[in-house]
Amino acid sequence: MKRWKQQRLQNQAIQIGQALYQQNVDEVNINPEMDDIIDINSININNTIDDPIISNVNVSESRFLNDAIDKIKQLACDGPNIITEKDISCALVLLKKRHRLSARCMDDIISLLRTFNVPNVPSSWYRLKKSLTATQLTPIQSFICSECQEVSTSSALCSQCNCHFSSTNKPNYFFSFPIQSQVERILHYNRDILPTRRCYAVSMKDICDGALHQKLQSEIQESFLTLTLNVDGIQPNKGSQKTIWPILLVINELPLKRRFAIENIILAGVWPGPSKPSRTEMSIFFRPLVEELVTLEQGAKFQYQDDNNSSTSARIFLIGACCDKPAQALLQFLPEPIAAFGCGRCEVEGFMVRTEKEGNVRSFAMTLDAVEETYLRSNMRFDVLLDLKLLHEQIQQSFPMRKRKSLMEQHRLEEKGILGPCILRELSYFDVGRSFMADTLHNVYIGAFKRLLQLWFDHDYRFQDWSISTHLGELQLIFRGLRLPSTTPRLPRCLISYSKFKANEMRILLLFGHAIFKNILKKKYYTHFLKLVVMMHLSESREIHPSYINVISRLGKSFGINFPKLYSARHCVQVVHSVLHISDTINDFGPVHTFTTFQFENELGLLTRITKSTRRHAQELIGNLHLIQEAYCHLNNFDFMNSNFANYLFNRFACHRKSDDSKHYQLGHLRKEDDSLVRLLFPFTQIKYYQTVYVGRIRLCTRTYAEGKVADDSNIIFIFDNVQYPGKIRSIFTIDDGEPHLLVAYIANLTPLTCEIDDTENFVYDNILFATTTKWSYVPIEVKAFVEKSIFFRSSAGISYFFRQPTLDHCS
Repeated sequence: MKRWKQQRLQNQAIQIGQALYQQNVDEVNINPEMDDIIDINSININNTIDDPIISNVNVSESRFLNDAIDKIKQLACDGPNIITEKDISCALVLLKKRHRLSARCMDDIISLLRTFNVPNVPSSWYRLKKSLTATQLTPIQSFICSECQEVSTSSALCSQCNCHFSSTNKPNYFFSFPIQSQVERILHYNRDILPTRRCYAVSMKDICDGALHQKLQSEIQESFLTLTLNVDGIQPNKGSQKTIWPILLVINELPLKRRFAIENIILAGVWPGPSKPSRTEMSIFFRPLVEELVTLEQGAKFQYQDDNNSSTSARIFLIGACCDKPAQALLQFLPEPIAAFGCGRCEVEGFMVRTEKEGNVRSFAMTLDAVEETYLRSNMRFDVLLDLKLLHEQIQQSFPMRKRKSLMEQHRLEEKGILGPCILRELSYFDVGRSFMADTLHNVYIGAFKRLLQLWFDHDYRFQDWSISTHLGELQLIFRGLRLPSTTPRLPRCLISYSKFKANEMRILLLFGHAIFKNILKKKYYTHFLKLVVMMHLSESREIHPSYINVISRLGKSFGINFPKLYSARHCVQVVHSVLHISDTINDFGPVHTFTTFQFENELGLLTRITKSTRRHAQELIGNLHLIQEAYCHLNNFDFMNSNFANYLFNRFACHRKSDDSKHYQLGHLRKEDDSLVRLLFPFTQIKYYQTVYVGRIRLCTRTYAEGKVADDSNIIFIFDNVQYPGKIRSIFTIDDGEPHLLVAYIANLTPLTCEIDDTENFVYDNILFATTTKWSYVPIEVKAFVEKSIFFRSSAGISYFFRQPTLDHCS
């Protein structure tokens, strides 16, 4: 570890020790130079807030160290506010999570704190874990016999067929966890989610407004909870050939800002690898979870602290699974996504197309009639095809081997890709077609849109009509003009690195950077691309009106059907075809940001980054998750934790902070230069100018302050004469030391974006506005007229674009 990193960690440990003795923890002075560099991957836009900027304190490191030690020695603990060993353990776990520290590093920090004679510091990392995790999340380890393909409880002898396992051919194994106790823990700290009766809403804002949840409400009279599932393979570290497959669940009734918080994640099982499970192994892996869910569907009693300190009963149903396509194929018992009948939502077969390099690729190009005639996958259809497959297997047994091959091919076409029973078919409200969500991360952002970028920029297609590879350098410069707020989950890199873009970067480029392609792409390609842009804006909307679902459906069909006409059938691969199914998923589950795999992968990424071991990765991942969850549970338990210290930790380390509805203002960066326009508007007054202002936790700045910076917090939406306008902050000022005001530049007459749905109809989208004029108006407003941050882009043609973000709840 570099010396400056060691010094920073040492200083942070001292600050925590200082906080332990501080009577009012909120007054602890933190030097930002000692804080970790903010990782843009870890910013959670669920909170839509900025961390406050604290002025630098020009104190030498040695003097700060001596002062901190003196302070620790001088301060004494108040009896009622004493900070316990468990409190300190909680703080150290949160420090480990934020900075991705190893267990060895934590031992060193503990040793450092004990050297400073800080009381109640655990004696070691082992002792810390013991004090924080009074109850263990004990996994049930099971082994899979390679002979009989059944579960064994012994690692030496199959408990089903008595087959001995050799040391050279060790059986695959997995861990499973009871979920009822985990749901009970979540209910303990989220007492407001039961009962689950919700009024019917015309517009959909969350997954509970979707068709599947509404169906449950109409058929189930008792209190119930619903779950969404995710299973995916993750690498414990970069370059590793090993994959770990955790099963994660979330409770849909939790508010979105808390739903995917790590303390509310349910771990149902872990496949430790080293390779991914087969379809049969995946079914065995899911068997304990399905059996428990079948029991919980009948109802269970949960002990949780309500006003009467009583228990409650609720039924639990799994209604959705949000996975990438390879994991979905394993779970559905379907062929690989690129194979015939590989779509998990419909029974399209596809057809083989010859490639330029004399290879073959399966195309899923479809006409409108074919789309309407193709069966969608469902429980009823699945049962029919599975029975047909079993009948075919019996028929094949009566034929000699030489005749079976042609018969099997004929049967395969009739079975529509069904390879075996889907384990989730046993659940009451899980549909093996509809419940597998069409995920936007894999199907759109790193799916269809990434395919478009490859076609446009790849050197292999430079002679094609759609190619704009020679304009990549020009587009890179234009793309720099996109002004994004600091709350953006991941600010995109240089456009030349588009092939390395993460999904969040692809999302930014698609939703807000599409204007850079205007006048670069030929009109027919840009018009086609715009359908995907508007479709995704509507899909991610905070509120989806029923009429929007029809628009999304028509845009998706138009995009998918016209894709092979523009780019040839060879490039109409599975992810392009999947765009057709997004509208159905929205109808069933609501806006896509409420269930997307963005959220799950964010938590999986956190767990892998803090996994430091060279072996037994799965066990460390399980232990880290349980430890972090226990730390957050203790942090939320104000009955046992020092409240001042808890507030300090919550503000310092917690990702999902308490909502702050109060509109307090904090001005920063006093500016000496006078604004002639402000002076003209407010003569004979004392005016002070500032560069930044915090509205609650949201930071705003002037456009001059944002110049040359990567992020721009000067673009806002504000209310003027009861109408919302986008604008840019020219000045932040106070009049006679009163409340802060903003001088905002705006364009009064803006034109909404118009997108062609098909040859007969256009759609007007009001959240993307543009103007060709350079005539700006100026208006002073009070800060309370501020609504939210926005995004601004000025094209090389002089067109100004104003974007309203479709959702403020997106996560990296």
